[in-house]
Amino acid sequence: MERGEASAPFPGRFYCRSCMLASPPCYEGYAQEGDSVCPGCGGLIAETGHSHWLSIEQLPAEMRLEWERNNAPALLRVLRLRWPRAITTFGSDGPPRLLA
Repeated sequence: MERGEASAPFPGRFYCRSCMLASPPCYEGYAQEGDSVCPGCGGLIAETGHSHWLSIEQLPAEMRLEWERNNAPALLRVLRLRWPRAITTFGSDGPPRLLA
């Protein structure tokens, strides 16, 4: 692992690190808590490593901004072409949309 010794997986399900880093990623490496062998690649979790999905609040600020920029509503993406730091708030109905 890049940061020294491998830590134990957090409680709950987790992804095999080797499967997620493969090209293309192998989503079959979703292991149960307590598994020692990856269901996707068959490698030992102690050797391959593990990964977890993070909530948006747990992401570093730079990654959170990139995620918000890539997943912004279409109207906000258009506004940001002219005003890159534009922020909008929408009502309970969500962002405006075209009706067919």
